[in-house]
Amino acid sequence: MQIINFNNFYSKISDLLSAYTKGKNWIFLISLTGVFFSLFFACPPLDYFRLPGFRGLWKYVLIQIESPLSYHSYPAGSHMAKLAFRLTPPFFLKCLGLKTILGCLAFQFLCLIVFFCLISKLAYKISQDKMVTAFITLGFALSPAGNSWAWDISGSFDMLAFLLLTLALISDRRPLIWLVTLLASYADERALIASSFVFIWNFYRDSPGSTFHKFLSSRAACVIYSWLTYFVVRIFLITHYGFRTDFRGTNLFLHLVNMLPFGLWSGLKGFWILILTSLILLYKKKRLIVFFAFLASTLIIITVSMSVGDITRSMAYLFIAIFVSLKIIYDILPLEQIKKLVFTASLFCLFPTYFCDFRTSIYWILPFPLQLVRALLHK
Repeated sequence: MQIINFNNFYSKISDLLSAYTKGKNWIFLISLTGVFFSLFFACPPLDYFRLPGFRGLWKYVLIQIESPLSYHSYPAGSHMAKLAFRLTPPFFLKCLGLKTILGCLAFQFLCLIVFFCLISKLAYKISQDKMVTAFITLGFALSPAGNSWAWDISGSFDMLAFLLLTLALISDRRPLIWLVTLLASYADERALIASSFVFIWNFYRDSPGSTFHKFLSSRAACVIYSWLTYFVVRIFLITHYGFRTDFRGTNLFLHLVNMLPFGLWSGLKGFWILILTSLILLYKKKRLIVFFAFLASTLIIITVSMSVGDITRSMAYLFIAIFVSLKIIYDILPLEQIKKLVFTASLFCLFPTYFCDFRTSIYWILPFPLQLVRALLHK
């Protein structure tokens, strides 16, 4: 049996993508291709509106859209009881006049398209290379962050949080970094934790001066200002409007520890190669502050993900570390080596996307052909 030669395979794929990205609007084209791959390889249930109980969570989401700044009491211990401080999605939807399930789904789909455009733009901003950009974008289409619309249709709005976090990385303007980081944090508390990578990104690329005064005016400091704003506003809502969130179901680490290897892989899949490579390079280059900050942020997200019910959904917030890793790797390794590294990471993302949850269960998110068969058989 003939073994596939990696270099020949890599060259053929590179030539194919090189021809595919020749046009003027190649970033938009590769972004749309990413959206198509995302929906093909991890498709939401096509019979979603006929599934029993699909209106359950949406009922409470629509109530929140109607009055985003009012506190609503939800059943204790439920997912809805954790929506109190997730104000960004209902605020956006109310401003846009989208107060129906169909309108919300259309908004989420638009966020998916914009998200892929942003990750393509960010990958190119870092690498200045079309191949790296294409590999990253298509790899994302096979990763949980790129596939999150498959579970976002239940009203989670993770895609909006992902979009805002990515915009925080792309932006060079300090007020915009502050604003979008704040909005992402109020889209979901997981984004607040993941925004630590926005801080690391700006701290690493700017290397703010040694004086405290210079740091206070840096882009990294803007992330800290957004965290302070977040907690000030949150305390205000608690003390003046009685807002509160239910923390039940957030201490499941020991119960879910047997899911750790599956949960870890489900978050980034092949992109773990970039994370581990960047950590090794940081350590070798004696960038120890960035190394320990990167490692601590990663471990915190892993711990939080393994302590809540929706493991894969929480682990997907690690996606932002991919771009920080790409920046670190780009600054140290030669471009051709980076291309092959990113290509390899993207290949491993071909492993089927699955979802781990608190029932210590693993669910395969079916690709479009199987979802179509499933919908037809249940008709």
